[in-house]
Amino acid sequence: MDDKEALEYMRHGKEKGLEVLYKRYFGKLRKRVLWLLQKYHWPDEAIADEICNEVFFKFHKTILQFQEKCSVSTWLYKLAKHEVLRRLEKENRRQPEEPLPDWEELPDENEPIYDPIFDDEQVLCYARCITQVFAQVWSGKEADCPIVLILFYMGVSIEEMATTIGKKRQATTRLLERCQKKLKEKPDCLTALMLHHAIGMSYAELAPIVGKPSISAVGYFLSECRKKIIKNNPELKRCWEDCNHD
Repeated sequence: MDDKEALEYMRHGKEKGLEVLYKRYFGKLRKRVLWLLQKYHWPDEAIADEICNEVFFKFHKTILQFQEKCSVSTWLYKLAKHEVLRRLEKENRRQPEEPLPDWEELPDENEPIYDPIFDDEQVLCYARCITQVFAQVWSGKEADCPIVLILFYMGVSIEEMATTIGKKRQATTRLLERCQKKLKEKPDCLTALMLHHAIGMSYAELAPIVGKPSISAVGYFLSECRKKIIKNNPELKRCWEDCNHD
């Protein structure tokens, strides 16, 4: 499916069109958003994901405003520039002294315009931040759900899980089944964020786990999750920022 056909699908309310464009342009857009954030001393991959997902959400909601006077990639980048500037202002960060470059002014997409600076230690740091919030929101019989789910999707055996949480094998198996059902029926933000950031699960891999119909739905879900959790847990925001400054 080419861009034009995908756009027609979107205009007729068919999500398949958005999914096609999301798969085609998300990686390219994210790369450029990361470059912009790094340029203004805010190299945060989670923020870049939020911005890109917000861009695709707005693109979907305002598709009738897109008159195809430019390419899809150029239009998405224009939306992204606006969102980056809005975020910089909201966070009281240094504003650009010059206009942000247009899509055509950026280096070729095959050139390394963004050099990843996130290593395993930083990934673990993100994981620790999320873990700190687990105890505040999980309680009762299923308090071990987050760790059990994470261990399961890391490929850890039932026996090892049982040892880790101090339960018998049969009890651990029943707990895992309940946790998987609960996660799919009512997706848990913290567990989903942990699976994405710490284990590296893609949106496509997460979709069936959290019961979402598409990768765009997963992206929007994760973006909203992070905003909600940070709003309710200021310490998570501080912890996340510390990971970026270490």
